[in-house]
Amino acid sequence: MDNANLQSQCACHAEDGTNHSVEHVDCVKCEEMSTRLQVYQLNVRKNDKVHLSMMNDKELEDYLALAVAEPWACTIEGQVMTVPNHHSNWTKMIPTKTREPRVSRWPIRSMLWIRRDLEAEQVPIPSPDLTAAIVRFPERDVLVVSVYVEGRNEQALEAAMGQLHTAIVEFRNGSGRRTDVILVGDFNRHDTLWGGDEVTGRRQGEAGPIIELMGEHGLHSLLPQGTKTWEGPGGIASTIDLVLASTELADEMMSCGIHPTEHGSDHRAIRTEFDTTPPERTPSDRLQFKNAPWLEIKERVRTKLEALPCGGTVQAQTDRLMSVMLDAINDLVPRAKPSPYAKRWWTTDLTRLQRMYTYWRNQARACRRRGREAADLEQKAREAAKEYHAVPTCPSSKLHPNLPLPHLSLVTSNMPQSSYTEDDVIQAILDVTENGLSQNQAAQKNGVPPTTLSDRLRGLPSNSEVTQPAQL
Repeated sequence: MDNANLQSQCACHAEDGTNHSVEHVDCVKCEEMSTRLQVYQLNVRKNDKVHLSMMNDKELEDYLALAVAEPWACTIEGQVMTVPNHHSNWTKMIPTKTREPRVSRWPIRSMLWIRRDLEAEQVPIPSPDLTAAIVRFPERDVLVVSVYVEGRNEQALEAAMGQLHTAIVEFRNGSGRRTDVILVGDFNRHDTLWGGDEVTGRRQGEAGPIIELMGEHGLHSLLPQGTKTWEGPGGIASTIDLVLASTELADEMMSCGIHPTEHGSDHRAIRTEFDTTPPERTPSDRLQFKNAPWLEIKERVRTKLEALPCGGTVQAQTDRLMSVMLDAINDLVPRAKPSPYAKRWWTTDLTRLQRMYTYWRNQARACRRRGREAADLEQKAREAAKEYHAVPTCPSSKLHPNLPLPHLSLVTSNMPQSSYTEDDVIQAILDVTENGLSQNQAAQKNGVPPTTLSDRLRGLPSNSEVTQPAQL
């Protein structure tokens, strides 16, 4: 089936050729896919918008890991910052070694996002292009590595393969359980083993160290031979993104191929699915300690402790105290309800724009593969990409959407200019916002229409009239 028909929100609907205008409905196949072990990989080509688009794809929420090659990153005061820098659904892992700003503008060229509820441990590798993590399952450990290898650099290739060899050996020697290995990423090398007969004789053999690593550790290339993972100008395409897995894990593979959703990179996203069930999610309710009945908790703890013996070791007494405290907290502290504004920056319009971009790019790609020039389709794909990426895909603040961020001077005017810090300013803004929300809630109970923060600030001096703080 033509890639132009892969327009649906989920992979199984895409295979069925479901039109993108039809609303997504749950199906048994979708539910089965969400319970299997899935790994996603994409080279975002140092584009923060592509990275944000991928992170906001709700279809990826249940994946084991997202392996990112060439993420947008920078070094600020010695800390590597990425976009996004954190995510509620994922644990971020970046290479344990980074490049100095004087050496390269890009401190890292690979990273991993591991599903937050899974038990994972990062494996240190002395390379800014390799990110490895051990994900622990009840019956096995899985080593997942996000790989980037610089093109046309034999020294970089040899170094990367040597470091991967060391990591795999140490991983397998340090565990008495079943160990699986999966290497995913942009290897930037050609070979007929994964590229097929289209690989030219001039390029054949440049992946020798990769082939040697595969043979030494029993790794298999899972992507169907000849699958194009990168597309350049003029219809040029090649297979340089790979999925390498150990034998036992390869035997459990259900599918490995191009993910139907486009995010704006010249690389194709790859989804690999295994017939293995990861641990089920165990969502934990967030406790609202600011609304906790502390007097009642104190009385509960006092009553419970009076009924318990006082003897024993310090550890035994500590255990009894902790048990009583945790029971009281779990019973009496209220739970937070899911916020209706969670991920409010992601809208149905963004989903529509993303699908339109995917549709026109697939149409243009299909024409190129048939050897036809389609300038109009290429132009529509570029326009759709520009329109999609022009929309912000991340929140500008953590405030309520009806409470715009006040000018800094309005929340710091009563604070000594020489003493407040950035944290003080943030807390002051949040205090203004929380007070405003409380006033609105009280007003609504009395039948008074709610007001926004801008309404309450109206009448105060304008931003230009307020003396700016000397320092922040």
